[in-house]
Amino acid sequence: MPEERADDHSSVETPHSVTVTVDLDDQSEPATSIVEAVSEATNRSVLDLVPLAESIDPDALNQLFADRATSSSDLEVTFTHAGVTVLVAGTGTVRVTPQ
Repeated sequence: MPEERADDHSSVETPHSVTVTVDLDDQSEPATSIVEAVSEATNRSVLDLVPLAESIDPDALNQLFADRATSSSDLEVTFTHAGVTVLVAGTGTVRVTPQ
């Protein structure tokens, strides 16, 4: 399985799927990082994706994961969006996997 890394993103590609993992940073809101990861995993522009709010409340996600220093590492939120499964962990990792 080839793996490529660039900054805080990694992609693992198999013949039928792509799993994208990103680390949340303090520079952008968690919902923004999630949308960018979904865009990368689906190979679609963020403008071509359905709004995140159709799958989950982005403001609630931002509040839950905004302060990674105090977020519980046990905290995990999993949901589906744009044909992928998104797992957001309290450790600051977002994993996007095709369904």
